[in-house]
Amino acid sequence: MVVLPTALPAAAGWAFSDYVSLTQQSQPATGGTATIELPQLDHDEQWLIDRLVVTCTSTTSTALRLYDSAVTLARLLDTTATGNLNTADYPAGLLVRPSSVLIAQWTNASTGAVGSLTVQARKLVRG
Repeated sequence: MVVLPTALPAAAGWAFSDYVSLTQQSQPATGGTATIELPQLDHDEQWLIDRLVVTCTSTTSTALRLYDSAVTLARLLDTTATGNLNTADYPAGLLVRPSSVLIAQWTNASTGAVGSLTVQARKLVRG
C-alpha cells in the first residue's frame, strides 16, 4: 500500500491583487489647513504604498502629515516639512490597514491653497 500526500487547505492570508494609482486634490484651504480624505478601504483590502507625491499651491511653506483614519498623534503615519513639493518612496511599503481612511493634511497653507496627493500602491486582498 502506498500512501499519497494529501493537499492541505489554502492558507488564509493576504495576496497581491492589483496596483493602485490615484491623485486627489483638497478643497481650498481655510484657516491654514487643507485636507484630503481618501475613500475607506474595504474590510478585506489593504494597501502597501510604494510612492507618494505631494504638492500644494500655497504661497507659504507648508508641512504635510499623513494619518490613518483620524487626525491624532496616535494615528500619524508620516510627515514632511516640505509639503509644497515632495516625494516619498517606501521600499517595504507604508501600510494602510483594512477599513482605514488615508488622510493627508497640509498646515500653514495660505487661504485658498489646494493640496494634491498622488499615491502609488500595491493592493492586497484577504485570501
